[in-house]
This record gives sequence, structure tokens and C-alpha cells, in this order.
Amino acid sequence: MAVDSSGRAVAVHWYVHRGRHGIGDWFKDALFVLPEHNTLARLNSMAPGPSSPTVSSDCRPVGSFGGSGSLHLLHEEAGAGCGLEEALRERGYLPDTGQKKYGFDETYQALFAGGSRGIGNLLWSMGDKGLIDGLIINGSARSIGRFAGWVRNIQTGYLFHYAIAMILGLLVLLTWFVIA
Repeated sequence: MAVDSSGRAVAVHWYVHRGRHGIGDWFKDALFVLPEHNTLARLNSMAPGPSSPTVSSDCRPVGSFGGSGSLHLLHEEAGAGCGLEEALRERGYLPDTGQKKYGFDETYQALFAGGSRGIGNLLWSMGDKGLIDGLIINGSARSIGRFAGWVRNIQTGYLFHYAIAMILGLLVLLTWFVIA
């Protein structure tokens, strides 16, 4: 990846500084520097020679290739089982703040995702577990079990119990017809 980005940097550098003739005057006035803000000209006048900023800007692609090459060698030195990030972190070149994203992910997980999980657990325990499973499903099963236990106590299997139940039922029906 580092070699690829260095290659892109070289291509962009060449395109901006040397390859303009292929596009005509399209981007002629897109970027310009006012004379009073031309800091590179001031820096060139202060430090003429090979260390001037324009020379160093021409050397940036070479430095990019060198940096990416050294990172590639560092990665190869670390071994196949260790990634480049781990190798850089072991040598102290890569701080943990970039990897931990300044704690934004942990904060998001604690506040929003943790709160949503808490609300979900509350609704699950009260609504699903308590109301639906506890009262509706298991509650109806318990009420049927209680009714079956009561009916089981009434049904003894003796013939005279059935005869008394039929006579009492007829008396209730006759009383209802007579009164109504």
C-alpha cells in the first residue's frame, strides 16, 4: 500500500509540475498565489541552493519512495505473522491514539450502543419474558392446569356422583325457566 501511494504521489507530482501541456489552459487560473502571499519565493530568496523549498519539493517523490521502501523492509523484517502496524507500534513509531481513534469509538459504544442494548434487554425481560412468556403463554397453561385439577377432584368415577350432578343441573334449569 505504501508503494502504491508513493507511485500516486510521483504521478501527481509529475502531472502538476511537468505534464501540464497535455490539458491546455483548463486549469490555468484554478489555483494561483497572490504576490503578497508567495512564501516559497521568500523562502527561496533566503536559502538559495540545493536546500531551497522548490528543490525539496522536487525531491518529495524520491523521499516518498525511500520512506515506503524502508517501511516495506521493516514489515518484511517483522515477519509474516506480524503486521506493519504492530511492527511500527513495537518500535514506538506509531502511537496508540491513532489506533484507538482518540476514544471516540469507545465512547460511542458505551453511550449509544450500550444504552440501546440496555433498553433492548429491559424490553426483552419485561415484555417478552414477563408479559408474553410469563403471563400469556405460561399463565394460560397454569390456569388450564388449575381448572383440570379442580375438575379432577370432582370426577370421582362413582355413578351416584354423576346422578346427583345431573339432578342438580335439571333443578338449576327448571328454576331458571320458572323464574324467567
